[in-house]
Amino acid sequence: MENHYAFTPIFTKMISLGEKTGNLDDMLHKLAQFYSIDAKLQVKKLRKRIEPILMLLIYALIGGLVLAVMMPSFSMMDGL
Repeated sequence: MENHYAFTPIFTKMISLGEKTGNLDDMLHKLAQFYSIDAKLQVKKLRKRIEPILMLLIYALIGGLVLAVMMPSFSMMDGL
């Protein structure tokens, strides 16, 4: 069996086993379920890591917007 860099060893072994036993469609279905669950978990982890960064970015944008609106009024008050 060759070493494929695009596929994990478990993937190639399950495909090989499915071909040998004649149940390739069942093996592909099981692999699809496994990788679907794995992808959902990876997205959930990524979302947990990105969320705090996005919140800080939103807070900074809102703070900058508030400062941009309020600074002219403060400078007008200083002129009086």
